[in-house]
Amino acid sequence: MNRRTRTRETLMQLLYQMTLLNDFSENSEQEFLEECGDELVSKLDKDYFNLVLSFVRSHREELDAAVTEASDNWKIQRISRVDLAILRLSIAEILYVPELPVNVSINEAVEMAKRFGSEKSPHFINGILGKIVRKQTDMDIRRNLRNEE
Repeated sequence: MNRRTRTRETLMQLLYQMTLLNDFSENSEQEFLEECGDELVSKLDKDYFNLVLSFVRSHREELDAAVTEASDNWKIQRISRVDLAILRLSIAEILYVPELPVNVSINEAVEMAKRFGSEKSPHFINGILGKIVRKQTDMDIRRNLRNEE
């Protein structure tokens, strides 16, 4: 497993735990990383881990709103915690890490869903992310058209 994939999977597991405990604090993060152990933590891309985690923390309401809208107004409480953790991670990458190709984030999210989610998770995750990317692309096109005028 490459370093970035390991980092994403570890971050997803942290987000899953934070969601279950409803605790997105730095203390919760530190306890999780201590439990992971030095060997795993040393194999992570710490800068990327911290970057994406900071986006999830500061934009969680926006990320959840995007999930709700793209899932035909399902309440967040109905979405499995694993799927929600994967979605928050991937949407944060898509919206706030422009140097990362969107298809890489989606592919990694679907692979995590296969490993950690239910049988239906990969299809669900792919569908939600696809809707969000299409909406984002439409907004970018409109913004570019307005700028050209």
